[in-house]
Amino acid sequence: MAILLRRRLFIFLVSAFFVIRFSCYGATEKEKTLAMMKPDGLYGNYDDQIKKMVLDSGFSILREKRIQLDEHTARIFYAEHSSKSFFPSLVKYMTSGPVLVMVLEKENAVADWRNLIGPTDAEKAKVTHPHSIRALCGVSAERNCVHGSDSIQSALREISFFFVKSLASKWCCFGLLCVIACSTFDETLVGLTYFRPFSNIEDVDRTRHDEL
Repeated sequence: MAILLRRRLFIFLVSAFFVIRFSCYGATEKEKTLAMMKPDGLYGNYDDQIKKMVLDSGFSILREKRIQLDEHTARIFYAEHSSKSFFPSLVKYMTSGPVLVMVLEKENAVADWRNLIGPTDAEKAKVTHPHSIRALCGVSAERNCVHGSDSIQSALREISFFFVKSLASKWCCFGLLCVIACSTFDETLVGLTYFRPFSNIEDVDRTRHDEL
């Protein structure tokens, strides 16, 4: 009995590794990042132009939703700037109208999206990055039209912030439960063949398009 339990524990641990490796992070090695069109981007009707630039640059838009931020939500999202003098103005600006948040996927998504949107200061972007999104629709360092995650860690946090019921996390948990179930019916690593993890969020989102 003890040997059987050890075998099942071994199967579980190995299986859990593959779940985390493939289901949670994706089998394609493509990064995901959060993109946000700020109120001025939507007020100026730049959304179609921005989406075209996104797609033309090789990104896939996995999820998107248009929302109105309230003061509490804006303060939490930009909490890292809470001690800065511009924080009250930033919160007021971000709650002045709806925003469009998107999950983008591409190899080197974080860096490539930051490069596409240009420098934080839109006035500087017009000079140094004239073909960037902020050069197109931004007017200042604060009213700069779009937001982009500044690191992979920030991207994970920000995607989870806006997409609380993240399908990646949900299906990761489902996959883990599936592996546990499989391991109880098989004493060898053959049990792993019963599990086919979703490779990325997009695979699942095709079945949940109504949420976008």
